[in-house]
This record gives sequence, C-alpha cells and structure tokens, in this order.
Amino acid sequence: SNTTSYQNTGLLPSTTYAYTVAAYDAAGNVSLQSASASATTEASVLSTTVNAGEWFMVPNSQLSAVAPSPLPPGRLSSVIDAWSGGAYDTTRDRLIVWGGGHGDYGGNEIYTFDVNSLTWSRPWGPSPSIPDPLGAPCYITYADGNPVSRHTYSGLQYAPNIDKFWIQGGSLACGGGGAGNDTWTFDFNASKWTQKKNIPQTQLGVQTAYDPVTGHIFEQSMTKFFEYDPVGDTWTQRGDVGGDLGERNRTAVIDPVNRYFVSIGDGQFFVWDLKTFRYFTPITSGVSNLENAQAPGLDYDPVSKKIILWKGGVDVYSLDTTTWTWARIVAASTNTVVPTAPTTKGTFGRFRYVPSKNEFILVNSVYGNVYIYKLSAGTGL
Repeated sequence: SNTTSYQNTGLLPSTTYAYTVAAYDAAGNVSLQSASASATTEASVLSTTVNAGEWFMVPNSQLSAVAPSPLPPGRLSSVIDAWSGGAYDTTRDRLIVWGGGHGDYGGNEIYTFDVNSLTWSRPWGPSPSIPDPLGAPCYITYADGNPVSRHTYSGLQYAPNIDKFWIQGGSLACGGGGAGNDTWTFDFNASKWTQKKNIPQTQLGVQTAYDPVTGHIFEQSMTKFFEYDPVGDTWTQRGDVGGDLGERNRTAVIDPVNRYFVSIGDGQFFVWDLKTFRYFTPITSGVSNLENAQAPGLDYDPVSKKIILWKGGVDVYSLDTTTWTWARIVAASTNTVVPTAPTTKGTFGRFRYVPSKNEFILVNSVYGNVYIYKLSAGTGL
C-alpha cells in the first residue's frame, strides 16, 4: 500500500495487540521492521455502556452469518423458531444455541455467541450427508454417529463441573418427530459428542435446569421428576406428578438459595422442593397470568436472589420464592432499545444470565441481532 495509515478490525475487547512497520520502494526493496508498538482495545461494550434497566442491541450479530454452506435440508430459521433453546457456557462466556429437528431442519451444528468478542461462531458441525428430515426414519444419530437435529425445548444445559454442553431428548429430525430418550454431552476442547445413559422416561417438551449446589441437572418428564448426575452418569427418579403434563411450552429454572425447581409456561406453573422433593403449585401474589406465556425466558439472578422472567417487550418480571410474589420491573426511562418479539413457540433457554457481566443475553431469531439486558448496576460476580 502507498498509504501511511492502517485500520485493524474484528479485534477482541480488553486485549493488547502489537504492530511493526516496514517500508518498501517501487523496486520492491523492503526495509527492516520498525520497533514494536502496542495498543490495548477498550473493554467490552457489555460492561461499559449498558446501564441498569436498559437493553442493548448488538449490531451485526446475526447467527445466520456463520451458517454452513450449503445448508443441510430444511429451514435455517428452525434452529431457533422450531421449539428450540440454548444454554450458557460460563467457562468460555458463550451462549450456546442448538436446535432444528422434526421436519423443520436437519442440521445438527452447534452455534455459540461470545459475549466478549460479540461474535457468533460455529465450533462444530454439521454432520455430512444429512437426509431430508421429512422423509427420514426416526433414529437418534446420523450415519457419522453424532446426534440428529431436534426441537430442543428446555432440554439444553451447560454443566460447568464437567465443562460439557449437555442435551436430553427432543423431537428428532424425522418424519414422525418422535421424542428421543437419549442423553449426550459435547466437549468443546475435544470437539466431540459422547452419548450418555438414556433417561428412563421422556416426552416432548421436557424442562431441565442445572443446579449449582449439587452440580446435578433436574428434569421434569411426562410424569416423573428426575435428577441426573453428570459425573456418575446416573438418573434417579425423585418424584411423580401423578398425571401426564402433556407437550407444553414451558421453561424451568432452579432457585439455588431456597432450593426450588420452578417450571412455567403455556398455562402451567408448578414447583418441586429440592429439599423434600414435594411437588406443589404455589399461590402467588402480584402480577398475574405470567404462566400463560409460551416458554418464557427464565433464569435466576444471584444479585437480587430472584427468578427473572421475560415474555416480550422491554419489561421483565421477578419472582420472590420466599413470598411467591411476582413483580414487574419497568425498563429505565433512558432505555431506547426494544428487543424483537419472542417466537410463537417460546424463548426456552435463549434468555440467560451472564455472571461475568451481571447481565442477561437474549436471541430470538437466526436472522436477528442479539440483545443484552442489564437488570442491576455493577459488573460481573
């Protein structure tokens, strides 16, 4: 180049970069490299410009930008809008999205959004030679031995105690769309799926939640309530609701302080007491009818020690499990961003708390941007 300026893009926040310069003439002679000069980028926008009560839209943050080409059979949009959820990798600070399934999309690739670089990546997949799900028989794996795509509902978690992405069940990519009873983990370091023990009872629309106290994952199935130990790879039945809950669009979360597994959505709201394994429906006060939301965004806020629910718009709702009171939290008067509406099927696990930033992350579409919501002031825990 015959210019004396240079612009470096795509850099990570809070990172130091070193640069050297060399000159050359028309004859192609090149000088020695200059002494190194360094510069450090600013901190992530997530921790510097989002105030309490505000939403932020991450520009140019569409998942579709890193989709495979050519696409596997089906619609890419179904990675999110076909009853599919997500998990949050607290080790790498990334939202994980994995979905599709039934007759909607055959791709089983994994997508992650890094909250530090504010970029999507596709760290794995898809499997080769994926058949059209509309005409495919129902199997739990493709020909390469990796799990088929599926509607993932609330069946995705990240288990930090084993540093693995965890999935259970879902509506398999096939004409029948049957419910898988299979359990898998994905190791990001080894880039490898491993099948684990099947759950004894499954159904479409399961709800799961990771418990940071025990390091176990709890799951509500058709009627039975299970506890899964990811270290020992064991399922233990802890209860039974006594009747088929049906395929509903529900989301679950654990209050690790008061020890409750809370499930809500599609007209249902119920709780398991993790101290006694008692099943009950609390009588709540405050805001009503939140259980009618379709698989609302749901996660625990360790700052307020309350469960936070998002069902669309700029406001969120908190649940105090000590008093069973719902409260509406209105967006700040300074807020200027309105997140896109949730899909008609629900948000499931794509609304997650980010401990390192003390913020929540949300994604509603493969073709839409990622959103950040800050509930309270302060940086990460």
